[in-house]
Amino acid sequence: MTSSDIERKDLALAQRWAALAYTQPQESARDLATKLAELSLDEKTEWVRLSSLIETLAEPLIEAELEPLVIYAQAMSYFARGNLTRAATIFAALPTETEAIEIAGVRLPIPDIQKVADQILPPVPPLQMVEFEIAQLMQEPRRFGIGRRWVVRSQRGQTRYFTENLGEGIGMDLISIPGNQFWMGTSELVKNLPGQECPDHQVTIAPFFIGRYPVTQQQWQAVAKLEKIRFDMNPNPSRFKGANRPVEGVLWREAVEFCDRLRQHTGKPYRLPSEAEWEYACRGGTTSAFCFGETIIPTLACYDGSVKYGSGPTGRSQKATTDVGSFGFANAFGVYDIHGNVWEWCMDHWHENYDGAPTDGTAWVTNDKYQYRVLRGGSWIDEPQYCRSAHRNGVAPTNKMLTIGFRIAVSFSDFSLS
Repeated sequence: MTSSDIERKDLALAQRWAALAYTQPQESARDLATKLAELSLDEKTEWVRLSSLIETLAEPLIEAELEPLVIYAQAMSYFARGNLTRAATIFAALPTETEAIEIAGVRLPIPDIQKVADQILPPVPPLQMVEFEIAQLMQEPRRFGIGRRWVVRSQRGQTRYFTENLGEGIGMDLISIPGNQFWMGTSELVKNLPGQECPDHQVTIAPFFIGRYPVTQQQWQAVAKLEKIRFDMNPNPSRFKGANRPVEGVLWREAVEFCDRLRQHTGKPYRLPSEAEWEYACRGGTTSAFCFGETIIPTLACYDGSVKYGSGPTGRSQKATTDVGSFGFANAFGVYDIHGNVWEWCMDHWHENYDGAPTDGTAWVTNDKYQYRVLRGGSWIDEPQYCRSAHRNGVAPTNKMLTIGFRIAVSFSDFSLS
């Protein structure tokens, strides 16, 4: 408790609060509430960290009739992450209609959500309409009826998007993703993947925007020139060079730094997508293994085409990343390169399966900043089974590989409608 090492001291505090929650819950609640009262609204990381800790202590706190602390912490976690709509909904569950609540003798202020929204949220950017080609893989009889073959049927789709100006004539398109419910994960065990995609569960997704493509090298270089927030950004980390190829060789914290710099530059709260948002955007309303259908072919995505999936064909392997959008087809939401090319970082910490996973589309995070982070989508070097919509992977946030990139997201609720 008296260590000068901040992380060591934080660990000791967490252990103390956990012990007190079961033995002297009032004292634990008072300590935690005092700690929360000392935080400013700008200390977003601390709000999320402490709120996550309090959530782990929910059972003994609720049993001791201290549920308001749990509710308050959860609401402030959403508030700190910029999800003001969700925060307001949870605050409404508190047993008070005043501007503060007293918990274990400590007064905790309740922020004025509408006032904060009017002050900090940018207006909804002007949206444009874009059309795109959607691919669907179908089987049809071969000539003379001998066997069957896979063919691509295409149809036109359209959606709304806006372009973020990064300077020097470089832009970044973000596609509007409608909110809805969907089934996340799979219901059956997958070979060599012991239950990590199970159980399948229904998730409610709020409307949000996501990158039309993975972040490209020229976009990365433009943001790398912006003012540093916490970490340095290597302006040219990629092995496979090309302005419109996806950036790769990116650490998780570097991807977060990209979002933070862009947030400061534009006033829009950009972030990595949650794992649930990523899968929802990937599926595009489908329930099949891929957004194109039950299999995939090398003319639709960049992956190890020498290996087939199911009854699908084999073909050429790119052996490198490709320019984003070069295959010409998007999914039904208008999102490109969602299977293969580069793995994409998500905000979530890695969990071995979906037991206890959030069902509201938010990121599933813990107190451990060293815990593995989630990757989605597969890459240019991977077999097709690892590029499926439901497939998930977890690696250390310090992992720097030429297969890892990312795309960015921002919630619709992060914009002012006034």
